Amino acid sequence: MPQSIIDKKFVFAGNRFFVLREMLKAKLNLIKIFAVPGSYLEKELNESKILYSILPDKKSFIEELNNLHFDFFIANGLPHILPIKQLTKDSDKAFINIHPSYLPDLQGKDPVPAAVLFGRDSGATCHYMNDNIDNGDIIQQVKIEYTTELDCALLYQLSFIAERDVFVKSLNTAFLAIRKQDSSDRYINYKIKDSD
Repeated sequence: MPQSIIDKKFVFAGNRFFVLREMLKAKLNLIKIFAVPGSYLEKELNESKILYSILPDKKSFIEELNNLHFDFFIANGLPHILPIKQLTKDSDKAFINIHPSYLPDLQGKDPVPAAVLFGRDSGATCHYMNDNIDNGDIIQQVKIEYTTELDCALLYQLSFIAERDVFVKSLNTAFLAIRKQDSSDRYINYKIKDSD
């Protein structure tokens, strides 16, 4: 782990455990953990007896983030869209998301079902957050090539492993962005429909 990360303060929020487990293994200075109520993350934290807070409603969460002193915020399965410009105004706080797709393709709420439905490559991306959804500068990526043998259940598990791996790669580079995301009509931003 780079020396520049050792004294930094981290906040984690989301619904999955693989990335948080790596943060704990790395002994990062984790000052607060927010878990989505009823999530797999909450279950794991309870079983491991790790202190956490339940993720509050969006307005209360934004107020709490404004009052916390941290360097890096890590989101992994966070259901709130955050006003990043407002949260970073007059501060050096960095907001980072771990997303289960190979961005810029498959942005949005349901990238894993979209990869299966549309036959797209998937994976995981660590990126800086901005006021747009899944749109910030890319830090690291792990790609999962599309194959007809993948169904949603398997691809979710592979994506969560890829999220862990992409976080470790990003931590090892001190979260240095490698490129901006481009935009194109060929990329999919997807939210699942009942008909799917």
